[in-house]
Amino acid sequence: MPPHISTLLGLTKEEECPVMQGVVHTGSLVQGLDVSVANKNDIILFVVDETANDQSLYLTSPEGALRKVVAVKAGVGDVVRITDKEREAFKKEKQFWVDRLVPLAQKMKVR
Repeated sequence: MPPHISTLLGLTKEEECPVMQGVVHTGSLVQGLDVSVANKNDIILFVVDETANDQSLYLTSPEGALRKVVAVKAGVGDVVRITDKEREAFKKEKQFWVDRLVPLAQKMKVR
């Protein structure tokens, strides 16, 4: 993860943050899930609109609690106050990944 984003999320101080990443690309929409290599409790869900060059990042935990939101507009990132709108967007992204990861984990247990 780039230093400026990692710093805005509070994960590092102007240093890259190595992550394990999963990404789904649908048209101009990219949805991703990052897990910090240094601290597996730092999970970031992100959505990129490639057409508008906008990005939303949601710092969460393994329990699914929303901890911080960062919005990047035209390449400039800012920490966003968490409102009902951000909570609803986060809930949608969290469900997107739960729907993909839970069936995968269940398949892995069967084998």
